[in-house]
Amino acid sequence: MQYFYADGTPFPLGRPFLAAVRRVVDTCVELLDDRWVDAHWDDATTAPLLATLERLRPLTDLPEVDESLHFAVDGRTGHLRIVERTYFGLEFTSEVAATADTVFAGPFRVREVSEDARPIAWTPRGPFGLGRRARPIGALWVVGVDVSPGRATLSLATRPGRAPTQFLVRQGRDGGTFAREPDGTSRALAARDAEVVAGVWTRIARGMANRARRVPSALVEARIDGTIVRSIGNPAPLVARLIAAIAPLYAETLYRSGRDDVLMLNDAAGTRHVLAVADLRGLVARLPGRARDAFVPLGLAPPAPDSAVRPLPLPPADARLCG
Repeated sequence: MQYFYADGTPFPLGRPFLAAVRRVVDTCVELLDDRWVDAHWDDATTAPLLATLERLRPLTDLPEVDESLHFAVDGRTGHLRIVERTYFGLEFTSEVAATADTVFAGPFRVREVSEDARPIAWTPRGPFGLGRRARPIGALWVVGVDVSPGRATLSLATRPGRAPTQFLVRQGRDGGTFAREPDGTSRALAARDAEVVAGVWTRIARGMANRARRVPSALVEARIDGTIVRSIGNPAPLVARLIAAIAPLYAETLYRSGRDDVLMLNDAAGTRHVLAVADLRGLVARLPGRARDAFVPLGLAPPAPDSAVRPLPLPPADARLCG
């Protein structure tokens, strides 16, 4: 949905940013609580730590976040996962709850999601590697799917439980569609075959996205700069990254709201969304004095006299993010 600043200027994100701000502040306050700051982060803290970080989801409400979907088969069981990657190094992996009423419950034939059964001449090599046997794409089994920005890969097998015999890859809008063999060799698909694959991809990707939106999912892993969050042993680096990620848009939104006590955005339907600064300061006030320094960049706490942290200045009129 399109959002606008209170002064009518288009807002750069199409997601509910004010709700994300509230979640970030709330989660950071929780992370800076003594029970996390003084805790020994080990295997026993993994579950409660993930439960705390779960409050941040969906990360896609934050600036510059990429989302990818991954489907893999373990025996007869399918696993659908969502990976959210932020520009500031935080990465969440969530698993969508498994149910038997969907093709993603396990391996499935292409024809279960696409009625296109035209033969395509890129199926596994024949005996001794001689020739290729054309067969309907609908007869092949989907045992893996990876959909990420700019690239998508479909792993196909002749039977469930067998290693993939073919990988179909699509590279962005102009990168074309090609088949990749298990040995790494690849070749571009003919226009006719690429058209069939495009139709299959559309149905599978849409089905994965719909399921990811409608079925509950749980955070199973969190990383920062590729390192499992539990391994950093201290919440301060993560809190600092989160605050820095929202601070510029936070300051711009406050500036364009024309007031210093409330952030306001309007959506395309005419609904005004409001977040009171006092509510955020109330959350931060629960922390001991020095722990509040993390929120100085948002102006939610006064800097300590000896602190090097200062509030992020409001942008001047000629340096606004938009317009």
